[in-house]
Amino acid sequence: HSINGFMYCNLPNLKFTAGQRVRMHIMVLGTFEDLHSPHIGGGTFLTLGGHGSAVVTLAGSMLSSDVMFTQPGTWDLNCRVVDHVLAGMDALYTVAPAPSGSLMAAAGAPVRTYYIAAEEVAWNYAPSGFNPTCVNPDLLVSSFAYLTPSPNSLGAKFEKALFRQYTDDTYTQLVARPD
Repeated sequence: HSINGFMYCNLPNLKFTAGQRVRMHIMVLGTFEDLHSPHIGGGTFLTLGGHGSAVVTLAGSMLSSDVMFTQPGTWDLNCRVVDHVLAGMDALYTVAPAPSGSLMAAAGAPVRTYYIAAEEVAWNYAPSGFNPTCVNPDLLVSSFAYLTPSPNSLGAKFEKALFRQYTDDTYTQLVARPD
C-alpha cells in the first residue's frame, strides 16, 4: 500500500498554505479487499455535499475532492485501515501559515493548463529502506518484511506509472521538479 508511489512517510514536497484549497484525486487499485479511508489532519475534505477529515473509497473506484487546509503545522495523510498503515500507507505534509492580509479568491480564478504523461518506471517505494516515523522497535521490524525482497514480498522496488509534467503539448521537455 502506498500514497503516490511512496511508503512510510517518504513522499516528498507536500506543502500547502492555510486557507489554500486544492483538488485531490484518489484512485484505489487492487482487489475487493482494498477498502480505504484516506484521512487528513489540518484540513477538510469537501466532497459530495459534505465535509470531514476522512473519505471512504472502494476497490476500483476514484474520488475527486476539494481539500481546504486550515491549520498550520505538520500533519499526517494516511489510510485509517490499520493493516494499511502498518504496511506503509502513510505520508506527512506541511501547512504553512497564511500570508498576512491574504484572501483566497473564491471566483474568477485563472484557468491553468498542465501537460501530464503517465510513464512506466522502476520505482523504489521506500528509499530510506525503513519506516523513519516508527519509534517502536517491534513495529520497525515489521516494515522490513514489506521492504525486503523474499518469496512472500516484492520488496521496495518494482514497476509503476509515474505521472510527469511537461512544458507543452509536444511532451518533449520535462518541467523541472524541486529536490
